Amino acid sequence: MTLLNVSHWRQRQPADCLAACGAMILHYLQVPFRYESLVELLEVKYYGAPFSHIHKLATMGLFVTSKEWGGIPQLEQYLETGLPIIANVNTKELPYWDREANHVIVIIGIEGDTIFLNDPAFDEAPQRVPLAEFLLAWDEQYQQYGVIGLDQIE
Repeated sequence: MTLLNVSHWRQRQPADCLAACGAMILHYLQVPFRYESLVELLEVKYYGAPFSHIHKLATMGLFVTSKEWGGIPQLEQYLETGLPIIANVNTKELPYWDREANHVIVIIGIEGDTIFLNDPAFDEAPQRVPLAEFLLAWDEQYQQYGVIGLDQIE
């Protein structure tokens, strides 16, 4: 599988991972935005923002869907249609993290037993993660994910 060409954005503050992931998706969709406006729209506080605030992006004329217990086949389906996914994870299970946090990342591809993530907390992208380790991190957050598109999302 080819990785989606999603530009990596670093989060500007320790708790604005949802805004940084939103920025990656909006840039990919070629939707104009200001990062500071995303932080405000998503109501990011010093401790972060609830994952459910992803739906606030619909006020920009976008289609947003989010679900729990999605499963890898669902993620692969979105990726095959060219849609990157924002996933809610617990970092303690990710091999490149050294501390635990609730966090969101952007999935840009799955190939065999490897998943490719744009993680806004790190400069390096994409992160290559064994699928089994990603699943542990994702399971901790009920396999919660969100997809943002210009058109209705199935």
